[in-house]
Amino acid sequence: MGGHLYHCDTCDHYHYSYHCCGNRHCPQCRSQATRQWVQQRMGELMPVPYFHLVFTLPSEFRDMVRANQKIVFPVLFKAAAASLMQLTADERYVGAQIGILAVLHTWSRAMIYHPHVHLLVPGVGLSRDGSTVFFSRREYLVPVKALSILFRAKFISMLKKELPGKMVPSVSRKKAWVVFCKYLDLGPEKVIDYLGRYLNRVAISDARVHRLADGDVLVHYRDEDRIKSMRLSPHEFLRRYLQHVLPKGLNKVRRYGLFAPARQKSLKELQCQLLLAAQTKLTLLTALAATAEKVEKPYQRLCPHCGHGVIKRVLPIAPNYRNRSPPSQSVAAT
Repeated sequence: MGGHLYHCDTCDHYHYSYHCCGNRHCPQCRSQATRQWVQQRMGELMPVPYFHLVFTLPSEFRDMVRANQKIVFPVLFKAAAASLMQLTADERYVGAQIGILAVLHTWSRAMIYHPHVHLLVPGVGLSRDGSTVFFSRREYLVPVKALSILFRAKFISMLKKELPGKMVPSVSRKKAWVVFCKYLDLGPEKVIDYLGRYLNRVAISDARVHRLADGDVLVHYRDEDRIKSMRLSPHEFLRRYLQHVLPKGLNKVRRYGLFAPARQKSLKELQCQLLLAAQTKLTLLTALAATAEKVEKPYQRLCPHCGHGVIKRVLPIAPNYRNRSPPSQSVAAT
């Protein structure tokens, strides 16, 4: 598909950049879309406490999920959002409808199949008529143990309706399901940036593929704040990579409650009320002006070799379709 050759003005390094393939799992092709998504989510932030939640499926469900992704993943989204909204509607916690931003992940740091959803939730809600604002406690949203039990019940119930002929693993009823909830003392910007990095990529980035060693792929990964290496055969590396490619048309980002597309007007009104109450209107306008000024500036690509030099385009690279590798014997035979 062709590309361009870039040159660094600092370290004299040449860098090849190829044209977009258009696939949503490609980190190079979708980097601009990721930045736009992060900026849009930043514009929805409110001056309230935020919470980061993670809903994880037990390992016994992995084979079922892998075989029925288009059915099970929407059930996972709905069960996580419904269980959280049911608890937060209780007057003991928030007592109102909240907003939920949910992002699907399917891998662990070692590229193992590990389906789970990340939720970003503000500690504020609106009454049904939209006239009253309710707040959560400063560093507490809902009890995690009760949330995990409710999530397990809703997920199994929804799954049986969607897959009536499938057997639900019985061990899943006995073991405790993992639900994580943490107050964001560093601000929701960190979580939005974290979710944005994984929005348009699969389980591994190019930087983690270290080198080839005797025909095997040497990959780096992080385990408990330590950098470790694992050696994979080419077939195992491709298997771990491709099992995280989602089916066509499956949406991995969903919004519920106040963040739903149909509630954008209510969300904007709530933002204005909170900003006026906190007397941060001037601060918000200054931040928006700085963001607009930053977006208007021409985008400069930093050198991947030295990290601080600016790379400039030298010459285009034409697509070379004739020199592509021929199909394998198995493909040619079919």
